[in-house]
Amino acid sequence: MNWSQVRYDEGSFADLYRLLSSILEWIVGAPKWLLDFLDGHNGAVTALATLVVAVFTWRLFVATEKLWNSGENELKHAQVVSATQFRAYVGVSDSKLVGSSKVKAQITLKNFGHTPASNVVHLCQIGLDAFPGSTNTGANIAEDDELEGRKVLFPGSHYQYESKQLPVGTTDWTALGVETKAIYVRGTVTYIDHTKSRRITRYSLYFKGTSNQSGTLELVALPTGNSVT
Repeated sequence: MNWSQVRYDEGSFADLYRLLSSILEWIVGAPKWLLDFLDGHNGAVTALATLVVAVFTWRLFVATEKLWNSGENELKHAQVVSATQFRAYVGVSDSKLVGSSKVKAQITLKNFGHTPASNVVHLCQIGLDAFPGSTNTGANIAEDDELEGRKVLFPGSHYQYESKQLPVGTTDWTALGVETKAIYVRGTVTYIDHTKSRRITRYSLYFKGTSNQSGTLELVALPTGNSVT
C-alpha cells in the first residue's frame, strides 16, 4: 500500500481524542468517589465480597469434581477397551473327523487374541446320536471325555487335539448318509487371560451325510451350544 495516498479525516481523529480524554478523566476521578462509597458501606461490601468468593469457590469445586469424574470414567473406559481388545481369545480354527470303522475328531484350537492364554484346559466329547436330536445339540451322546490341560497358547499359535475313537458300523454310515443320524462333538475350553480372568469357550459340532469332494468329513457348528466369554 502507498501510504502517501492515504487521506486522513481530521474530524475522526478529533472525536477519538475526545473519547480517550473522557475515559482518562473518569479513571483519574474514580478512586475518590469509589473510596468514599466503600468507606460508607464497609460491612455490606465485605459481605458481598465474601459471598462472591464463596460462589466462586463452590463453582470451582463443582468444575473440579466434574473434571475428576470425567477422568475416572475415561480411565475405566480405556481399561475396558484395553481388556477387550488385547485379551486372549481361544477358539476352534479347524475341525474334522478322521477314520472309518473307528472315527475320532481332530480339533484345532487357536489363540485369536493379542496376549497369551495360560492354563488352557480342553474337555471334548464325541458320540453318535439321532438327527435331529430332541434338542438338536447331541444331548444324548455317549460319554467319551478326555481332559488335556495346563497349556499356554501364545497369540496366533495353534494346538491340535484328537478325541478318543468312536466305533461306527456299516449301518451307522448308512444312517449318516441318509441324515437320520449324526456324529456330535462337543467341547469346553477354559483358560486364563492377561487380566487373570477365567475365560470359557464352548463349541458344539456335528457331521452328517457323506464326505466332501476331498474326502474330508467336515464338522459344522450346531445352531446352539457355541459361546465365548
